[in-house]
Amino acid sequence: MKGLHFSQHAVERLAQRGLAASDIDLIMEIGSEVPDGYIVRTKDRQALEQTLKRLLERVRRLERKRLVVQNGCLVTAYRSSSRNERRLLRGAAEGDLRQRQVK
Repeated sequence: MKGLHFSQHAVERLAQRGLAASDIDLIMEIGSEVPDGYIVRTKDRQALEQTLKRLLERVRRLERKRLVVQNGCLVTAYRSSSRNERRLLRGAAEGDLRQRQVK
């Protein structure tokens, strides 16, 4: 909460109004700063929705894309088939199991 201290009054009001500490962080992050605080306007919510929609579109476009990285160097990138994806994930899971057994 960015070094914010809560008065006893604030603690009581937050509890009464069902606001969590994470809500306070979000209000301060996305809201508009006004004298003595922050307010989340309809415009603020709409701007965030647009940003999230663009991010989701990018994520959808990147679905099934694979990067091959060796020694900190990007070697290649391609669209992975579902068969290859299962094989890679199975190998990763087996590697995790082997590491746990060694410990």
